[in-house]
Amino acid sequence: MYDNPPEYVKIPPFRFVKPYQHVYKTNVKSRWLGMTLLDAMEKEFRAYNKEYYENAINEGKITVNSVRVSPEYKLEHGMQIEHATTRVEPPILDLPVDIVFEDDSFVVVSKPPSMIVHTGGGYHYNCLSAILHFEHGLKDLYVLHRLDRLTSGLLIFSKNRLLAQKFHDANSKLNVQKTYLARVQGNFSEDIKENNKPQYCVSMKDAIFACCTEEDAQKLDAKSATTKFEKLWYDPISDSSLLECKPITGRTHQIRVHLADLGHPILNDIGYGGKFIGNEIVNRNFKGLKQESIRQKDVLEGEVVEIVGKKVKLNTQEDEQQKEKNKEDQNQEEPSLLQNEQQEVAGQEKINIDKNEKVEQQIQQGQEQQIEKQQDQQQIEKQQEQLQQQQQQQQQQDKQQNQQQQVQNNIKTKLHQQQYGNTSLLNDCLSGKEEWDYHKHPLEIYLHSWKYLFNGQEFKSKEPYWYYI
Repeated sequence: MYDNPPEYVKIPPFRFVKPYQHVYKTNVKSRWLGMTLLDAMEKEFRAYNKEYYENAINEGKITVNSVRVSPEYKLEHGMQIEHATTRVEPPILDLPVDIVFEDDSFVVVSKPPSMIVHTGGGYHYNCLSAILHFEHGLKDLYVLHRLDRLTSGLLIFSKNRLLAQKFHDANSKLNVQKTYLARVQGNFSEDIKENNKPQYCVSMKDAIFACCTEEDAQKLDAKSATTKFEKLWYDPISDSSLLECKPITGRTHQIRVHLADLGHPILNDIGYGGKFIGNEIVNRNFKGLKQESIRQKDVLEGEVVEIVGKKVKLNTQEDEQQKEKNKEDQNQEEPSLLQNEQQEVAGQEKINIDKNEKVEQQIQQGQEQQIEKQQDQQQIEKQQEQLQQQQQQQQQQDKQQNQQQQVQNNIKTKLHQQQYGNTSLLNDCLSGKEEWDYHKHPLEIYLHSWKYLFNGQEFKSKEPYWYYI
């Protein structure tokens, strides 16, 4: 299962795997038949874009049956696709994996959040089975059930295949009930005991599911799904409820989908509309880098300069046209010698009058240009003043919001003191005097890393933060 031991890098609170060379292999599935190799790679594997896959096929990094082919190659039944690449696994939380029970037949493990059970979904070495294999010496384990990546809890493994098969056979015959605890958004109604809406796949590529009505189930190829709920507790401070959830069927993301459909998504489950509930410690240490916004002042100045430039250009064209007209006047034929002296004098006077009018027009145009420039400068100064006022107002609003947030934090701290007593460590962490223990806040930390991983465009650095390891 694992060819070579990984090189783990631990930078609290995360565990990384050094990038390594890997060849992905997959058999052609029935839904790919008749598709081109490029289309199948683009639609089924979202790790890269179309341009990458096209270049990789042309360069021989992606082959079919170990043979180099073109991007338009048609896939057929029985073929195998190979993809040689440098694999970079996402990080997980560096939390301890505790062995709760072990004998000659079984191992019971406490799985932390952020960690998948076995290889898949971009993870090969950064998963529970690999960590048990390389760090605990537990090889050739057979998982008897699974927990989602964000879910913590106990997992049972078998040490031999025969016992694992017997367990699965007994599980299918007996009515084994799984029970989950979920913290959801809002005050969950005690009258809600069940959600039995069918569930369908909205996006296979993004692994998103949703509920639908019985009438639309056949059209959407939906599967039957039933989850039972029992409200255990409500916290008015965070406006969240603790539920006991029992999935009667076993659809993908079933509990998450049913709770989102009821309007009570699981807290921190951002994939299904859950609101992030952090804490003051995490928010202080994971503020992130804000992207600089475009300065409106520069944009406004650029527009004014462009307008002034157009006006200057237009005036220059008028001057050139006037010069051409003067040349034409000068090149006109001389008056006939038979014209009398009065006509020459009258003509000369007219020319002098025209010249004087042109000079006056040019002077007037120059004055108008100067007035327009002054008006433009005044407009720029006025806009700058407005921007400064807006910035001051925004700073004042931010200050008020920070004050309000501080008041809320103080209220929470007092409530925490009333409920739990001494909170000196919490206060020291908030003030920066002590380092906080990330083991106490695994889910919040993991979701911050999740946001960074998939929404990197919100930060200045476009490279994932494990790129520099």
